[in-house]
Amino acid sequence: MKSSAVIVYQDDLLENDPVLEKHTDPIETELVYDDDDPNLVTTFMRSTKGREALERIVDHMLTEYKQAWEDSADWRDRWMRDWKLFAGELPPKEGMLRDCTNANIPISLENTSRVALRLFSEIFGDFKGVFSVVGLQRDDALAEALTKHGNWQIRNDIPDFERQMHRAVMAFTHIGDWTCHSYYDVAQKRNRHEILTPDEFVVPWANSTTATDYGDLPWYAKICSLYTHEIEQRRDVWHGVDDLLQEYQSSSDDEPDQPAAEEINELQGHSKPASTKHAAWKIIWWEGYINLPGQKDQRFVQAQIHEESRKILLLRIQEEPHWKDRQEYDRKMDERDGYAQALSAYEEQFAAAAEPFDRADEYVDLMADEEMVDPEVALEGMQAVDEQRQQVLGQLQEPAMPAWMGGDSAMIPDRPKTVPVRLFTHAVCLEPLVGNRGLSYGRIQADLQRAVNALMSQYIDSATFANAGCFVSTGKLDFKKELTIAPGYVNKTDSRDVDDIRKHFMPLSMPGANQQLFEVANLLMGKAQSSMQASEILSGIPGKSGETGVGVTSRIEQAVSQLSVLARKMAAPLRQIFLNNAYLNSIFLPESEIVRISDIEGRPEIQVGRHMYARNYDVEITSDLSFKTRAQKIAEADELAGSVMGLAATPESPLFGNLAIQYAAIKGSLEARSRKDLVAMLGAPPPPPAQFGPPQLPPPTPPGAPPGGPPGAPPRGPPPSGMGGPQ
Repeated sequence: MKSSAVIVYQDDLLENDPVLEKHTDPIETELVYDDDDPNLVTTFMRSTKGREALERIVDHMLTEYKQAWEDSADWRDRWMRDWKLFAGELPPKEGMLRDCTNANIPISLENTSRVALRLFSEIFGDFKGVFSVVGLQRDDALAEALTKHGNWQIRNDIPDFERQMHRAVMAFTHIGDWTCHSYYDVAQKRNRHEILTPDEFVVPWANSTTATDYGDLPWYAKICSLYTHEIEQRRDVWHGVDDLLQEYQSSSDDEPDQPAAEEINELQGHSKPASTKHAAWKIIWWEGYINLPGQKDQRFVQAQIHEESRKILLLRIQEEPHWKDRQEYDRKMDERDGYAQALSAYEEQFAAAAEPFDRADEYVDLMADEEMVDPEVALEGMQAVDEQRQQVLGQLQEPAMPAWMGGDSAMIPDRPKTVPVRLFTHAVCLEPLVGNRGLSYGRIQADLQRAVNALMSQYIDSATFANAGCFVSTGKLDFKKELTIAPGYVNKTDSRDVDDIRKHFMPLSMPGANQQLFEVANLLMGKAQSSMQASEILSGIPGKSGETGVGVTSRIEQAVSQLSVLARKMAAPLRQIFLNNAYLNSIFLPESEIVRISDIEGRPEIQVGRHMYARNYDVEITSDLSFKTRAQKIAEADELAGSVMGLAATPESPLFGNLAIQYAAIKGSLEARSRKDLVAMLGAPPPPPAQFGPPQLPPPTPPGAPPGGPPGAPPRGPPPSGMGGPQ
């Protein structure tokens, strides 16, 4: 559905008028805009009604955003305090304890990073095969090409992807919640997938949210930090860039205030700069539903606003046709076009077949008019021509009009309904029963670390005071020199009475450290490890004295059993990120380009283009997420290969002579050893035996469906709204 209206400019004013050439002061009759307009700000600024609508829209967005930002201040404060503890920053001791050791037992750092690094290693490995594209039919060469290109892209073409995923895993285990924003960066001209911290992303209050793409929230907002050169590179996409740069100056003190980021930067030795020359501009990226002029229902839009100046730089409707509706629309349009072509061909055939008979009628009429033939004979001739005409033309069959057209050849199908394009991905560690923020192990670890730090500080302080000499004096005893505490040193006094010395000067002793403090601290450290299955054995700690290999393996399996569930919780939203990356490829990849990929199988180059991603497909995470050691995987692969080879050599076995399954078993054994060089030497896999039947092919593609198989996933639609949008 598109909105239509008219804006009229006076011709005599338009000529050589630089103001009107910028479309800032037109003569307005009616506000007009289109759903596909890349930036509605430029269009709205051409009319008074449009400017008023923009003021209302900006006010609504910033009001909602500021309220949610203030309401989530406690969440950000708690995250900041936990992260400072994770980084080893402790509050300083005061009073008599100011010079005592400030004990820090890195429980949070040790246990959280131990689990996070295991998760990362299991899910991503060496980044050479993180995910695969699932083909729609057997031996789908296109799916294989997309798999290779996608994994090459996140490894080479998106250089910060690996570090972003490290941030994701750490936020997953420590904060319990992460959001990833997928967009096309017009400055770097590549896809981006940014992991956002609580200081960079805000959502409204909600009872709960379980949608991976935040589809169950009315809006959400991201705080972007862009430098001046990045603002300049968006002149072709944003409205009023030059005005913004001329009228305002970037500042580190601009809203929104981000105290957590500032404190953590100071912790790392980076203080907020006094100079604003190179400060970043803070831009609010807002996505959600709003009321637009002339629209009956709310529309899902994307806006980018400079909060300090309240200037809206970008506004666009961020929707695309639903994939099912689009397929139905395309099918009907294909049927309509096919019917029109068939009808035109039928009419041409009909006219060509009728032409000889029409000429015969004209000839008989002419002969009768000039009395060159008897009228009865002429009548018989005309009847004979009509009979032949009916016989010949009756063999031509008029094409049937599609039923949905209702007998109206001018009928066109309704345009498909649109749905929001959402490229934010949300993941949580421990699922909250209420609220829209995930729970984390890091919070548990931080609280336990605070308790252990307090216990250890008390233990150390007690030992310090017990070992430090302290004396009480009445002040009536004079020493010849200042009192000195040193091995073998003799302090002399004028007093000759020992009782006098004892009366006026005595040592003050403190009790030793209570061993129970140390025991409780050890107990809490054990609870910290068990609370998130972060056993020391995951870090390669040797087994207990006299423990067998089976016992060690059993303890490892117990330790990783819970991690397998966490890994699946982490991997599920990753699948959405890879789908979003494919979506961006379907819009921003070139028509065709050659990509060089290091391929052990001898195919170093593949040709890709955005049309390859405009198809039905699915992706899956390659890792089995079982956390088995390499030795376990090799042992299992060898055991399976041995069983298969033994059965394949037995004439009575149904696997006898099955080269395909032998090939697969040997390949699995080599892959478990990471010997891709030997896998390549196996060559192409042999076909399965005939008794297993031919491969089952998918049903024929219905009319209007995209190539590659039956409808299964949404075909690619209009450009998503990346930072700056499509070029």
